Formats: sequence, structure tokens, C-alpha cells
Amino acid sequence: MHSVVSLKACKEMDEKLCGAKAKLLAKVSEYADIPEGFVITSTAVSEAIKQSRQAGEELSDIFLGKVLMDEIEDAYSALGYGKLDLSEARPEPEVVIRPSLPKGEHAEIPAFINVIGIKSIAEYIKKMLAAFANSQVAGSIIIQKLVKPQLSGFVLSDESKVTIRAIYGYPEPIKNGESGYDTVVYDKECKELAFETQEKATAYLFNKETRDIEKAEIELDNRHDSCIPEELARKLVRLSQHLEQSSVILFEFAYAHKIYIINAKGVTMRQTDDSDGFIDIFSARPEQKQEEKKTPSNDSEFFTDITGVREIQDEEKPQEPESKQGQDFVPMFFDDLSAVQDTAGKPAEAPAGSLSPERVEAVLSAKIQRFSAINPSLAEPLKLLKEEVMEELSKG
Repeated sequence: MHSVVSLKACKEMDEKLCGAKAKLLAKVSEYADIPEGFVITSTAVSEAIKQSRQAGEELSDIFLGKVLMDEIEDAYSALGYGKLDLSEARPEPEVVIRPSLPKGEHAEIPAFINVIGIKSIAEYIKKMLAAFANSQVAGSIIIQKLVKPQLSGFVLSDESKVTIRAIYGYPEPIKNGESGYDTVVYDKECKELAFETQEKATAYLFNKETRDIEKAEIELDNRHDSCIPEELARKLVRLSQHLEQSSVILFEFAYAHKIYIINAKGVTMRQTDDSDGFIDIFSARPEQKQEEKKTPSNDSEFFTDITGVREIQDEEKPQEPESKQGQDFVPMFFDDLSAVQDTAGKPAEAPAGSLSPERVEAVLSAKIQRFSAINPSLAEPLKLLKEEVMEELSKG
């Protein structure tokens, strides 16, 4: 059996070989477009880890055999050249690399976006293999072409309605609470659409010249315009109704001249179970007035999985108000804000039995190691940040 298979072929595969995410996406492809991609099976993942351990290799430098690398390179070439038409030179395609775990399994496996070139892909695969080895979870790896959307968002279906939330470009502003977003609600009983438009100040867009995802400010004249045309909203509603036949109630979409499904959640998956990397943002962030959406939401695991770990080029911006200082870094490291300093610079009072300084240091060290592996340039500033946090905690 091949170590690398087409993503759509996972529909007929045992979930243990391809993982729940890959299998569900393959099933979704019957009703909608998904980005082209392929899957490194859990058998190949386990074998690469096993061979490296037998050879005495460090987990940070897992050995990828020639046969596996040849299969990966062939599959990646097919993404860039369609039917392997080599008659004209084309740039290597940008891809997203994500884990796919069996249903019910959970592990902190990183995801990567906007990876270009077979050498970079091999390095990031090694990082994922090391994470699989450390977590002792058997999983597979999905590699898909990166969609460069005009807009993107999320669609949730329940018994009475379909709710759409969308924004220009990639969905980071929805994730971070940086900007408002547009909402469309379809009433299943009266079959009517209701539109709600919020001010959209920020967008994350793909820059074709730099081949990077960059943060941009939306022009003032366009901030209150709806980003969802009625025709597109109706297509998303119809798509949601089709996907309900496969028990899919929540999905992320990206629109780039046509609709792509990026991720999906089935109705049988427990909402508290994030093994599929898909926390229900509609309940995680209930309806609020725009001015109340200042603190970043803690559904970072969901968005990390969907959007990957991105190196966004932030423009210089004015210093944030005192009330928000420090919160930009909190959701990346902690599950609750009581584990870090409050905005006044004093240690926040934590409930009895919460994180001790030793536990805080251990958590920070683990997270710093993880993020440094993703982006080595973060290592030194994160270490300095850890020292400052520990120094302040020691004063308390």
C-alpha cells in the first residue's frame, strides 16, 4: 500500500490510516470543492518514527526514507502541475500542512500554512513527526494547496436556521476579535435571509508579489459594506443543507471565485472534544455588541488548526491602551487569564489549586519550545518574556 494517497481517496479508507479530518473532508468533497491535496498515512508516519528511533536519530531530526520522500515529491509536483504537464515552468505551489487524528484522539500537533517548496515541506513534516512521537498518538498528515480567498468564514446549521459569519481575506480578524464581521441568518421556516453588517477594519490577504499573508487595513469607505453578496449567501445555505445529509453541521469556507470547504465538523462529534481541531465558534463566542469584543477569544486551538501557524507581517501600529497590554500573548500559552499578570502589572489572584510558579514556568518552557520550532526567530524574545513573567511572579 502506498504511504501517500490522494485526499479524496480517504473516503473509502479506514479512518485509522487517514484520520477523522481527512476522511470527513473526502466525504464532503462529494458535495463541494475542497483544496487539492494528499495524505501521508498513519502507517507511514509510525514507520518513519520507528526507523529513526532504531537508527538512534533525535526526534527533532526524524529520518524520511527515500521511498516516502519520492512519493511526497511526486504528489506535491502533481499539485503544482495538474496532470504533470511540464511543458511550462510554474512556481511551486503554496500548501497547508495539518494533522489528522482518529476520532477521539487529542494531541498538540502544530499546523503550518503557506509552505513553499519540497525542502520546506520535508522540514515541516519532520516537525510534525516529532510532535506525533512526543505525544505518542498515531495520526496522519494532510497537505493541501493554499486557497487565497477574497473572503472566508464559517457556516453553522441547526434545526431552525443557518448562520453565516464572514470577512474579507482569511478569518484571523474573527479569531482575534480585531475586527467586526458580517452575519447572514437564513430562517428555515420562512426561507428568508437576514443580513447584519459590522464595521470591518482589518483583513489578512495573500500578497501575490511577496507570496505571503499580510495584514491590511480596510479602506474607510468599505468598512460598512457587506462582504457577502446575496447570491453567495444563498449558495452557502444550499451547500449547508446538502452537507447536513453527511451530518456536517459546521464548516469553514473560503471563496476564491468559487466556494472551497477548508474544514468541517460532524454532528456526532462532541463539542467539548477538540480532537478534530474544530471548536464551535458560534457557541464559544455568543452574540455580543461590537464594542464588547475587545478581549481575544480563547478558541485558539480551533483557529490554529484551521488557519495554521502564520508568519504575518504586522505593520507598525500605535501602542495599545493599557487595558489590553499583555493579552495578545496570553491565549497562546494559557487556557485562562488567571495564570498570568493582570493589566496593572501585578500577579492576578488565582483560585486555590491553580497554576503554581513552577507549573507556569514548565508551561511557558514547553510552549516556547513549540513556537521556537515553528519560528526560530521567536526563541530569544519569548525567553526574555518568560524571564520577566517569572520575575514578576516571584515578587508576589
